[in-house]
Amino acid sequence: MPNDIVFKTFRTFRYPYLYDRHTNSLVVLEESEYAELAQVESGKLPAEQSNAVKMFQEQGLLTPNVISEIEHGGSVFVEQFVETTVQT
Repeated sequence: MPNDIVFKTFRTFRYPYLYDRHTNSLVVLEESEYAELAQVESGKLPAEQSNAVKMFQEQGLLTPNVISEIEHGGSVFVEQFVETTVQT
């Protein structure tokens, strides 16, 4: 899972779009690109076999997920907080 590509396809009344989480970008898609990326998103087509994914990766989009862990900045203080405020 850590190396999965994180993206979302959606459409408005006018155009289909791609949201790429890695670059925080919105891209207007052609209908054929939208259809192929929607198949990748739903798991019906592996990303490695998608020409649209390859094309966008060459442009710096749709890169594999690099986040392995998300931690709240204050979580390192939880133990100290509990020791100083919680009475047993």
